[in-house]
Amino acid sequence: MLAAVIQARTSSQRCKNKMLRSFANTNLISLALEKYSQPTKAFKLYFAAYEPELLEIGRQYNCTIIQRNPESANGERIEIVMNYMSEIPEEMVMFINPCHPFMEMETLEKAALYFEKKQMISMTSVVKSHTWYYFMDGRAINFLDPTNLNTKTTEPLYQVAHAFHIFNRKRFLKHHYFWTHQKNDPFFFEISEKEAIDIDTELDFAKAEALYIREYGYHTTLLKEKFKKIKMLVMDVDGVLTDAGMYYSEEGDELKKFNTRDGMGLKQLREVGIQQAIITGEDTAIVQNRAKKLKIEEAHLGITNKLEVMESILAKYSLASEEVVYIGDDINDLSIVGKVGVFVAVADALESLKSQADYITKARGGEGAVREICDMILSSLPSC
Repeated sequence: MLAAVIQARTSSQRCKNKMLRSFANTNLISLALEKYSQPTKAFKLYFAAYEPELLEIGRQYNCTIIQRNPESANGERIEIVMNYMSEIPEEMVMFINPCHPFMEMETLEKAALYFEKKQMISMTSVVKSHTWYYFMDGRAINFLDPTNLNTKTTEPLYQVAHAFHIFNRKRFLKHHYFWTHQKNDPFFFEISEKEAIDIDTELDFAKAEALYIREYGYHTTLLKEKFKKIKMLVMDVDGVLTDAGMYYSEEGDELKKFNTRDGMGLKQLREVGIQQAIITGEDTAIVQNRAKKLKIEEAHLGITNKLEVMESILAKYSLASEEVVYIGDDINDLSIVGKVGVFVAVADALESLKSQADYITKARGGEGAVREICDMILSSLPSC
């Protein structure tokens, strides 16, 4: 059996904190570990990390933890970065890149089993390309017939996808390379174009996340675990409980539109003991009356420093930050990011807010976004 290793560290130059930042409501490390820690006869899974926040995630899954040292986590040369290989007993190692969110467990299993069956020396994942390639001096690499513009007829080239590599552990420790660039060393294992998507830059991250959400929707497994801890829901008003519109009667009276389904959801939360609070910059009789009707006693209006109020609420009710979910929509909610267990942005929130949110609602503000979160909290409760 192969040793399969997921290696992670928090430092990333071109895409900051890509391993741990929110990716479709999960993160790349959790996504990879959840997928590849499933029971299999193809390989034994290891997770190699140094930073405590990564190790904490790794311990939640069925894998063997390898504690990397600071040099491994911060080094650049391959023999330093992967010096922990000496701790692995298996002869052959499959290195799995967690920055490939579309890589399938089935593909990894097929590759590992084929590798062992054929008793290969090394293997790497590749993706086939039929486009035209040139050297800088104009010499064609595979576009040899300039009268034929059909790229499908060009000789295909194979690009290393970096989704996984399989190699001999002892040879690596001795020579510090995976393979020798000779025939079948490495053997090319072709994967799909989608599986080959590798997140290395900010643009890669944005495109991959958008495609992931379109294909699979928001990832909810990790989020459900967070919702299980929630004891209080805190909300903004304009743009969250309302549609952010400003309405005026002919007499000049200001009006706001609230959603009755949000009200029912909040009522259900109250019935199961989930506390509620409002923190808003608005200070109007309309908001006061709505808070009173919703029976929200912790209604803080006219607030400019939301974080300060949030911290006072936590202290008052002896709540830990991970026991609170906050729903916001605009720039004045940014101070709450990272200070609560689940930070939610409504569907039509500011983009800078959505990029840092743990969850983005499907509904817009005032159109059932709060009810959506109420239902998610309720569904996470053991009795529900």
